[in-house]
Amino acid sequence: MEFKWEKLTSPEFEEAIEKSKGLCILPLGCLEKHGEHQTVGCDAFIGDILTKAAAELEYAVVFPTGYWVGDLFGVRSAAKPETVRGGIAIKPETLLTVLTELCEEIARNGFRKILIVNVHGGNVGFLDFFVRAMCYEKRNFATMWVRATTRCSDPKVLYPDILSRPEAYPMMTDEDMAVLKKFAETGTGGGHADLCEVAMCMSEMPETVRPDMFESCSGISTGKADYLTKMGVNHGKVFGVNFPNAFHGYASTGCTANIGKAMVKAEAERLAKIFKTLKEDEFCVDMVKGTYLDEDK
Repeated sequence: MEFKWEKLTSPEFEEAIEKSKGLCILPLGCLEKHGEHQTVGCDAFIGDILTKAAAELEYAVVFPTGYWVGDLFGVRSAAKPETVRGGIAIKPETLLTVLTELCEEIARNGFRKILIVNVHGGNVGFLDFFVRAMCYEKRNFATMWVRATTRCSDPKVLYPDILSRPEAYPMMTDEDMAVLKKFAETGTGGGHADLCEVAMCMSEMPETVRPDMFESCSGISTGKADYLTKMGVNHGKVFGVNFPNAFHGYASTGCTANIGKAMVKAEAERLAKIFKTLKEDEFCVDMVKGTYLDEDK
């Protein structure tokens, strides 16, 4: 997809706010090791790619690229810090303060609906708490979050989707389909530096991927912490213990930019529907302002 990298000058804000119906999109990633074959900034890149692709389908204002901080405490307490170079961990209280003030500033600039599009799995618990914390005070804007990627880009879902409507995916060649079929049958093996993340980066930023390093380390779980997860016990260090290479998945052998473009298209279509819904919705703001309570009296 060819992105229109539209930039706003200060006088253009009013028109953009009106056109977006007050919706601002904030891609949220992190700086984190992704095996030995992906750049540490790939989460932020994927968030940028997906939100801009979705905004091409349904207009919204996307916050400038560069919000790199996320919940990444594990790199501070790794047994061998030298094995996870490139990660940036910010204390949780700082994350809350910065993200709160950032959303308040976005709102001060005229936006009433802020949708955080999250790429980094480690942010999930933090964001669940954050959006609830933002409701402790009545505000004139709503803060929400959604996952950047879902099963739409999973080969098991994407492959049959392409077969059912090949005209929607003209970029896919027979060779690309053969690779996607293989992963549809076997799975990607995980969700961190796996085929989906690799492919999406390759779609727009191939220089951020090292195909020659796809098989340089294992993305298979050690299983050392499984005794906890099987009992339903949540421990903050499980991922690092089970996946010491910061890689959760199978080698992305055969991955191409075209597969990434197909994945981006599928996820962008989903996000665009969400953008459209929020643009037309005012109830999400009323809930935070408390005005819906008055209506119920």
